[in-house]
Amino acid sequence: ETEPLGGFFCWVRLPEGVDATELLPVAERHGVLFLPGARCAPGAAEPFRHHVRLCFAFETEAAMGEGVRRLAAAVREVQRRAA
Repeated sequence: ETEPLGGFFCWVRLPEGVDATELLPVAERHGVLFLPGARCAPGAAEPFRHHVRLCFAFETEAAMGEGVRRLAAAVREVQRRAA
């Protein structure tokens, strides 16, 4: 195994029951954009429907922290709707 030397993306597994494609419009209202994992795996989308791919290559540390807070708020909103 080798340790990565860098990258542009971070993959995040969403909580059980939160579908990335359904989360996207809610996250956009919160000011967060991401690529649903299923869009990155044509033909094998099902295993990635609860994952998001975040790009952090061009963001400051402060902006990333704010993005995480906004994404968490969007996830909580989706979870409340499902309850």
